[in-house]
Amino acid sequence: MAGSFHWEMEGLHQPRFQAYTKLLRVRSGGQVEEVNNFDEFSVSGYDIHDLDDDDTLHPATLCGSGETKVKRAFLDRLSELVANKKGGHYTSASMMIEWPDKVDVLVAKNSGIGETTPTWNFLRGLEANLRKLALMENSDPAAEAIETEIWSALLQMYGSRMRANIRQARLLLLETASIGFSDAEIECDTSPPLALVLQGLLALLNDTTQLSTQEGLIVLVYATDSICRQYSNPDFERIIGNKKTTRSLRYELELIGRLRRSFETLTIAARTLSNFENLHIIPLDAPSNVESCGRGVLRPYRWSAQTLFLSLGLDLDDRTVVSIMGPGSKSHPWTKARLLDEFGKLKSSQHNVHAEVQLALASARHDCTGGRIFEYIGCSKRSCYLCDKFLRAYNSFVTRGCHGKMYDLWNVPGTAGMSQVERTRIAKALLNVEEDMKHQIHNRTNQLEQARESVVGGTTISTVVKVFSNMKIADLAIRQLVADRDANAVHSRPGNSRSRPGDDYLSDDIIEPPPLIESQLAKPPVPVGEPTIGECSVCERATSRPCSLCNLDLFCSQRCQDQMSIWHLRKCCGRQITTADLLENDVMRDVLPEDEQVRDDYGFSRCRSRMEDSHLLGLYGGVFKAFEVSAPQVHAWRQSGELTKRIIELFSERGKSYQGSYYPWFLRNQHLLDESTPPFDWNGRDNPLIQAIEAARPYLSAEDRNKLPGEIQPSAKRDCFLFYAMALNSFHPSPDDELDIWYEAGFATCEEGQLGSMYSMLVGGHKHRKDYCRSLGIPYDSHLPDPATCSFEEFWRAWDTRKLAGLLRAYGLLNDSDIHGPRRQLLSSFLSCPKGLPRPSVWRLKHFLALDRHTSQREFPGMDDAVRQFGFDGSLDAKTQTLLTDFYKRLFGVGDPLRIQEARDCGKLLSYARSLDGRFKVEDEVIQVLQKLGSH
Repeated sequence: MAGSFHWEMEGLHQPRFQAYTKLLRVRSGGQVEEVNNFDEFSVSGYDIHDLDDDDTLHPATLCGSGETKVKRAFLDRLSELVANKKGGHYTSASMMIEWPDKVDVLVAKNSGIGETTPTWNFLRGLEANLRKLALMENSDPAAEAIETEIWSALLQMYGSRMRANIRQARLLLLETASIGFSDAEIECDTSPPLALVLQGLLALLNDTTQLSTQEGLIVLVYATDSICRQYSNPDFERIIGNKKTTRSLRYELELIGRLRRSFETLTIAARTLSNFENLHIIPLDAPSNVESCGRGVLRPYRWSAQTLFLSLGLDLDDRTVVSIMGPGSKSHPWTKARLLDEFGKLKSSQHNVHAEVQLALASARHDCTGGRIFEYIGCSKRSCYLCDKFLRAYNSFVTRGCHGKMYDLWNVPGTAGMSQVERTRIAKALLNVEEDMKHQIHNRTNQLEQARESVVGGTTISTVVKVFSNMKIADLAIRQLVADRDANAVHSRPGNSRSRPGDDYLSDDIIEPPPLIESQLAKPPVPVGEPTIGECSVCERATSRPCSLCNLDLFCSQRCQDQMSIWHLRKCCGRQITTADLLENDVMRDVLPEDEQVRDDYGFSRCRSRMEDSHLLGLYGGVFKAFEVSAPQVHAWRQSGELTKRIIELFSERGKSYQGSYYPWFLRNQHLLDESTPPFDWNGRDNPLIQAIEAARPYLSAEDRNKLPGEIQPSAKRDCFLFYAMALNSFHPSPDDELDIWYEAGFATCEEGQLGSMYSMLVGGHKHRKDYCRSLGIPYDSHLPDPATCSFEEFWRAWDTRKLAGLLRAYGLLNDSDIHGPRRQLLSSFLSCPKGLPRPSVWRLKHFLALDRHTSQREFPGMDDAVRQFGFDGSLDAKTQTLLTDFYKRLFGVGDPLRIQEARDCGKLLSYARSLDGRFKVEDEVIQVLQKLGSH
C-alpha cells in the first residue's frame, strides 16, 4: 500500500517494535519515564517576561530569544485552540516554516482537520485577521474591529470546552460557598480578599445576561486569568481547606482564563513577528493508514512474550520477570504467568499518527526551498514518550514537554513522495526510539506515578505574552467581581428568569443554576428561554425538551436521551463515544467497519472473508434496527462478557421464520465473538488477494497455472490476471496501487462500484451471489439463467489490445443507450483508445484527485505531465494546491470530463466552470492559476 509506512526499511521490524511498546505499556501502566518540561531560558520555563516593555511591540526591537519565545508561545496557543475538546482525538500541534517574505504554519490534529470542519473554517478566518493586523499600526482605529473579530472566533471555537469549564467551576464554587467563609478567612493578607473575589466570581457565573454576550465572556476570561495570576495555591487552600478541591477549581479557572493568553499571544505575534502580513495557516488532514483488503497488503504477525524475551537474550522465568517488571504488590506480584496473561491481552499498536509526527513528516514533503523550519513544535499538551523520542531523533525537534507515557495508538505515516534520504532518516530515528525502549526495558526504575498530560497548572502554563506592564485590567476585573458580590446574592433566586440578547455566545449552556441543594450539585442545568418545538432525535415524537447536557438537540424523555446517536455525541459532552457507537453508525450507513478497535471488539477481525464480514454486519443490523437496542446497551453487554448470550436471547424471542438468515449463520459461528479466537490471518490463506488468486488459478492456461503471479509474463498479462482474479471475487483495485490497474481498467471514468459489478458479471456471472449464499448457508434461489462468462484468455486479449469496451458490449454489459449512457460513453471512449496513443490527460487528473494524499504521483506514468497541464506545478504553495484540488473535485461533480479537457486546451477553464453554475465559487488563488494556463 502506497499510503502505509514500510517497516521493512533499513533493518526495522514492526513486530519487534510493537513488542517493546507492549512490554513497557504493561509495566507501570505505560508510564515509561518521569515528566519533563521544555526549559531553555529560565527555571520557570519560557515565560515571556522580557516583552513587558512597550518598546518590544515594535518588530525592529524584537530579536534573539524574545522573538523565539513569541514564536513558541504562538504555536502552543494555536494548538490549544485547535484542541477545542477533551480527548486524544483532539490533541493538536503546529509548526512554523519561515521565508524572507512569508510564513507558513502547519497545523495538525490526531483525528485530522478536514476541509468541511469548523476547525478548517476557524483557521482560514484567523489567518485573514492576523494578516490584516500585521499590516496595521498599533494606533490604527480599525485594529479594534479586527481584534473584536478574533475574540468572537476564539469564543466560538473554544465554546464547547469553555461551557464544560464554566459548568464545573460553578459547581465547585457553589460547593465551596456552601461551606461558608469565616471573618478570619476574609481578613487575609491578599488585597482584595480572595474570599470576596470568589463570591463575586460566582455572582458573575450566575449572571446569564452578562455571559450571553461577547463582552461578558471576555470579562470572565480576564477575571479568571487574573485570579490565577494574583492568588497562589496556599491562598486558595486557606479559604477552601481542601487540596483536591483547590486543584480542581484552579484547573477549571486556568482553562477559562487561558483564552486571554491565546488572544494576547496571537495578536502580539501578528504585530511583532516578521512577514505575518503574508501568513499561511495550512491544516493537515489525517494520514490514511488503513490497509485495504483489495491491495494485498500482508499484515505482520505479532510477537509473543516468549519471542520478545528470546530476542533480548533473557530467560522467561519468574526470576527474570521480576528483574524486568519489578516485584509488584503483595496481592498481585509479577510472575511469568501474570506477564504472559497481560502481554497476551494487550493489543498491538494501532495505525494512528500523532499530530506531532504528522507535522515532522509533513515538513519533509513541504516545499521549503529558500525557507527555514523553526525547530519547535507547539502542542496542546505534553508529547507522549514515543513522539518525544522520535522527534528528537528525526530532526532535533522539541516540544513543550513530555509526559513520559506510552500509548498503543501510535504509528508513522506513509513515506510515498519522500526521497530515499528522508526515508533513511525516518528509519534511523525509529531505530533510535527502539534502542531507547530496549534500554528502558533492561534498566527498570522504581514505580512511577501516572503523570498529567495537560500543561495546565504546571510550569508551562505561563507560556504567555504579557501585554500590559501594569495590571490595570486585572485590577479592574477583580474589583468588579467584588462589586458584583456586594450587589448580588451569591445564589440565584428560583424563578428569577432573565432575558437574553440575540447575540449569545454560550447561551446553550449559560443558565440559571439550581438552588443550593447538595443532591442537585451534580445535576445538569435547566434551559431558560422560549421552548423550541420539534421532533425527538430518537423516536421522532413532537417535543420541546432539549438535551439536558448541551441543549443542542431535542429528546422527548431521558430514555430517548440515553439512546443519543453518535451524531449528537460528537457535539455533546454527555458521555464518551464507544466502539459500540461507531459500530451502530456503520450499521446505519450499511458499511463494513474499518476502525480496528471496532473490528476487534465485535468480531470482524476474526472473520475469514469479506462475506463473513457482511454476514456479521447483517446480524448487528438486526440488533440495532429490528430490535432497536441502543449502543450503550450493546457496549454494556460486551463489557460484561454477555454479548453472545444477549444476541441469542434477542433472536430466540422470535419464531424461526422471523429470525432471518444471519442469525442461523451466527449460531454456527459464535467463535467470532470469542476474544480467544485468533484474529484474521493476513499473512496466510485469509488474505483476500491470496484467496482471489488461488480461486482464479483454474482459469489460467496450463503453462501458467502453477506459476506465482510475479512469474507470469509479460508483466501486462500478470497485471491483467490480478485484475481478473479481483473481479472474479467481486472486489476491485485501488487508485493507489502501483501496478496502475485501476486506471487501465477505466475506473477514472465512472462510479467504482458500478464498473466493478460490470467486470464481476463479465468474468463470473452470478458467481458472487452463489458464493454469498453458500457462505451464509442458504440455497441459491435465483431463477435467472446463468449468463455467459468471459475466459481469462479472451479477457487478456481484449486487455492487451485495448478492446475491453467491445468485450463488454459483446456480453451485453455496455449499452450506450441505457440510463447511464453518457457515463458509459466516457468509459467506452477510454477503453477503446488505440494502443500506443495517449489518452486525454484529464483522466490522469481524475486519477490524481483520487489518490491518497501520501501516494506519490510520480509512481504513475504520465501523471506528472498531466497534472502540470491543469496548473499543478512545483511553484504552488500548499494553500493554493489545496484550493485548486477542491476546485477540480467540484468541477468534475457538475461538468463533463472531456469538455473540461477541451476548455483547458482552449484556455477557457474558468469561463467553462462559471458557465455551469453562475454561483460556482472560484477563489482568487485558483483564478490566478487558471488565467496563467489560459495565457499559454
